[in-house]
Amino acid sequence: MKFERQPLTTIGSRLKDERTRLGYSQAELASRVGVTRMTQVRYEATGANFDAGYLQQVARLGIDVRYLLFGTARSDDSEDWDLERLGASVMLVSALVRRHGLTISNEGHGALVLKAYRALAQRASQADAAAVESEIMDGS
Repeated sequence: MKFERQPLTTIGSRLKDERTRLGYSQAELASRVGVTRMTQVRYEATGANFDAGYLQQVARLGIDVRYLLFGTARSDDSEDWDLERLGASVMLVSALVRRHGLTISNEGHGALVLKAYRALAQRASQADAAAVESEIMDGS
């Protein structure tokens, strides 16, 4: 039986979709990534913002991060995710949201993470945080 992704609209639903695709129960996935089962339940039910470490861990288990964050499957010709840069992007966006007192949806958060990821990819180092922050916040 071939698994087909359903057209889901929330990060929590997509997380559940990916967990199911990989054959993990909530307890199994939670244990493998170092969170409690109740935290995993909350992530799936509400799409609560998870931290960079969680995202890196689920990516290592095979969860399609592009699908999780943006709802689009990674094509074979797309770039591979640099998990360190992805983690830095999540942390940067979370810090910006707190610092600027922003209220954004999980999907909006995901869009900013992608913008940060791409901005960091264009920089030789992550030391130019002010320029990346400016790039992310422009038009947000």
